Amino acid sequence: MPTAFESELIETIPDLHRFAHKLTGERSAAEDLVQDCLERALCNMDKFQPGTNLQAWLMTILRNLFFTERRRSRICSFCELGDNDRAIPPAQPWHVALQEVGEAMDRLAPERRDLVDMVVMEGAAYQDAAARLGIPVGTIRSRLARVREQIRGNLEHRQPTRRPAARPSA
Repeated sequence: MPTAFESELIETIPDLHRFAHKLTGERSAAEDLVQDCLERALCNMDKFQPGTNLQAWLMTILRNLFFTERRRSRICSFCELGDNDRAIPPAQPWHVALQEVGEAMDRLAPERRDLVDMVVMEGAAYQDAAARLGIPVGTIRSRLARVREQIRGNLEHRQPTRRPAARPSA
Protein backbone atom coordinates (compact mmCIF):
# COMPACT_ATOMS: atom_id res chain seq x y z
CA MET A 1 0.00 0.00 0.00
CA PRO A 2 1.48 3.35 -1.05
CA THR A 3 2.32 5.91 1.60
CA ALA A 4 0.80 9.39 1.60
CA PHE A 5 4.02 10.71 0.04
CA GLU A 6 3.91 8.15 -2.78
CA SER A 7 0.20 8.75 -3.43
CA GLU A 8 0.70 12.50 -3.69
CA LEU A 9 3.78 11.90 -5.86
CA ILE A 10 1.72 9.80 -8.32
CA GLU A 11 -0.93 12.55 -8.51
CA THR A 12 1.65 15.15 -9.60
CA ILE A 13 3.09 13.09 -12.50
CA PRO A 14 0.83 14.64 -15.20
CA ASP A 15 1.83 18.15 -14.07
CA LEU A 16 5.49 17.12 -14.08
CA HIS A 17 5.10 15.84 -17.66
CA ARG A 18 3.56 19.12 -18.80
CA PHE A 19 6.28 21.18 -17.15
CA ALA A 20 9.06 18.94 -18.49
CA HIS A 21 7.62 19.09 -22.02
CA LYS A 22 7.46 22.88 -21.76
CA LEU A 23 11.15 22.95 -20.78
CA THR A 24 12.49 20.41 -23.30
CA GLY A 25 10.08 20.73 -26.20
CA GLU A 26 10.43 16.98 -26.89
CA ARG A 27 8.27 14.19 -25.60
CA SER A 28 11.03 11.61 -25.09
CA ALA A 29 13.33 14.13 -23.39
CA ALA A 30 10.45 15.19 -21.14
CA GLU A 31 9.77 11.58 -20.17
CA ASP A 32 13.43 11.04 -19.32
CA LEU A 33 13.47 14.22 -17.27
CA VAL A 34 10.35 13.21 -15.32
CA GLN A 35 11.80 9.77 -14.66
CA ASP A 36 15.03 11.30 -13.35
CA CYS A 37 13.01 13.68 -11.20
CA LEU A 38 10.91 10.88 -9.70
CA GLU A 39 14.01 8.81 -9.02
CA ARG A 40 15.68 11.74 -7.29
CA ALA A 41 12.53 12.44 -5.26
CA LEU A 42 12.18 8.84 -4.10
CA CYS A 43 15.86 8.65 -3.15
CA ASN A 44 15.55 11.87 -1.16
CA MET A 45 12.03 11.57 0.26
CA ASP A 46 13.47 11.76 3.78
CA LYS A 47 14.51 15.36 2.96
CA PHE A 48 10.95 16.39 2.09
CA GLN A 49 9.23 18.20 4.94
CA PRO A 50 5.66 16.94 5.41
CA GLY A 51 3.06 19.69 5.32
CA THR A 52 4.90 21.66 2.61
CA ASN A 53 4.02 21.77 -1.09
CA LEU A 54 5.22 18.49 -2.68
CA GLN A 55 4.45 19.68 -6.20
CA ALA A 56 6.63 22.77 -5.78
CA TRP A 57 9.42 20.59 -4.37
CA LEU A 58 9.18 18.22 -7.38
CA MET A 59 9.05 21.08 -9.89
CA THR A 60 12.21 22.53 -8.34
CA ILE A 61 13.97 19.17 -8.65
CA LEU A 62 12.81 18.85 -12.27
CA ARG A 63 13.91 22.37 -13.19
CA ASN A 64 17.31 21.92 -11.55
CA LEU A 65 17.83 18.63 -13.37
CA PHE A 66 16.96 20.28 -16.68
CA PHE A 67 19.36 23.19 -16.23
CA THR A 68 22.13 20.93 -14.95
CA GLU A 69 21.78 18.76 -18.06
CA ARG A 70 21.78 21.82 -20.35
CA ARG A 71 24.94 23.11 -18.70
CA ARG A 72 26.58 19.70 -19.01
CA SER A 73 25.64 19.38 -22.68
CA ARG A 74 27.16 22.76 -23.45
CA ILE A 75 30.41 21.75 -21.77
CA CYS A 76 30.76 18.40 -23.52
CA SER A 77 28.54 18.23 -26.55
CA PHE A 78 27.90 14.82 -28.02
CA CYS A 79 27.35 14.00 -31.65
CA GLU A 80 25.55 10.87 -32.64
CA LEU A 81 26.92 9.28 -35.78
CA GLY A 82 24.60 7.55 -38.19
CA ASP A 83 25.31 4.24 -39.88
CA ASN A 84 26.75 5.95 -42.95
CA ASP A 85 28.81 8.55 -41.07
CA ARG A 86 32.52 7.96 -40.82
CA ALA A 87 34.84 9.48 -38.29
CA ILE A 88 37.99 11.09 -39.64
CA PRO A 89 41.05 9.80 -37.80
CA PRO A 90 43.45 12.40 -36.47
CA ALA A 91 46.81 12.87 -38.15
CA GLN A 92 48.83 10.61 -35.88
CA PRO A 93 52.64 10.45 -36.23
CA TRP A 94 52.47 7.06 -37.96
CA HIS A 95 50.02 8.50 -40.49
CA VAL A 96 52.38 11.39 -41.23
CA ALA A 97 55.35 8.98 -41.51
CA LEU A 98 53.41 6.78 -43.93
CA GLN A 99 52.58 9.81 -46.04
CA GLU A 100 56.26 10.79 -46.10
CA VAL A 101 57.26 7.28 -47.22
CA GLY A 102 54.65 7.46 -49.96
CA GLU A 103 56.09 10.77 -51.16
CA ALA A 104 59.61 9.28 -51.12
CA MET A 105 58.37 6.33 -53.19
CA ASP A 106 56.76 8.71 -55.68
CA ARG A 107 60.24 10.09 -56.38
CA LEU A 108 61.47 6.62 -57.48
CA ALA A 109 61.88 5.69 -61.13
CA PRO A 110 58.79 3.82 -62.42
CA GLU A 111 60.57 0.45 -62.83
CA ARG A 112 61.90 0.63 -59.25
CA ARG A 113 58.46 1.60 -57.93
CA ASP A 114 56.94 -1.36 -59.82
CA LEU A 115 59.47 -3.72 -58.21
CA VAL A 116 58.61 -2.42 -54.72
CA ASP A 117 54.89 -2.75 -55.47
CA MET A 118 55.37 -6.33 -56.65
CA VAL A 119 57.45 -7.50 -53.68
CA VAL A 120 56.17 -5.31 -50.82
CA MET A 121 52.56 -4.53 -51.71
CA GLU A 122 51.59 -7.70 -53.56
CA GLY A 123 53.76 -9.88 -51.31
CA ALA A 124 55.45 -11.72 -54.19
CA ALA A 125 58.43 -13.88 -53.21
CA TYR A 126 61.81 -12.90 -54.63
CA GLN A 127 61.78 -16.04 -56.80
CA ASP A 128 58.34 -15.20 -58.22
CA ALA A 129 59.34 -11.59 -58.91
CA ALA A 130 62.53 -12.79 -60.63
CA ALA A 131 60.55 -15.22 -62.79
CA ARG A 132 58.00 -12.53 -63.76
CA LEU A 133 60.72 -10.05 -64.68
CA GLY A 134 63.03 -12.65 -66.27
CA ILE A 135 66.08 -11.75 -64.14
CA PRO A 136 68.10 -13.63 -61.48
CA VAL A 137 67.00 -13.57 -57.81
CA GLY A 138 70.28 -11.88 -56.82
CA THR A 139 69.44 -8.97 -59.10
CA ILE A 140 66.06 -8.59 -57.38
CA ARG A 141 67.80 -8.50 -53.99
CA SER A 142 70.38 -5.95 -55.04
CA ARG A 143 67.78 -3.71 -56.72
CA LEU A 144 65.57 -3.80 -53.63
CA ALA A 145 68.57 -2.95 -51.45
CA ARG A 146 69.33 0.06 -53.67
CA VAL A 147 65.65 1.11 -53.63
CA ARG A 148 65.56 0.94 -49.82
CA GLU A 149 68.70 3.09 -49.66
CA GLN A 150 67.19 5.59 -52.08
CA ILE A 151 63.95 5.81 -50.05
CA ARG A 152 65.95 6.19 -46.83
CA GLY A 153 68.01 8.94 -48.47
CA ASN A 154 64.88 10.69 -49.75
CA LEU A 155 63.46 10.67 -46.23
CA GLU A 156 66.68 11.90 -44.61
CA HIS A 157 67.31 14.68 -47.12
CA ARG A 158 63.83 16.09 -47.24
CA GLN A 159 63.63 19.62 -45.95
CA PRO A 160 61.22 20.06 -43.05
CA THR A 161 59.06 23.11 -43.44
CA ARG A 162 60.11 25.68 -40.87
CA ARG A 163 59.40 29.32 -40.43
CA PRO A 164 62.49 31.49 -40.86
CA ALA A 165 63.94 32.71 -37.60
CA ALA A 166 63.08 36.26 -36.71
CA ARG A 167 65.98 38.65 -37.16
CA PRO A 168 66.93 40.62 -34.10
CA SER A 169 66.08 44.27 -34.44
CA ALA A 170 68.95 46.72 -34.27
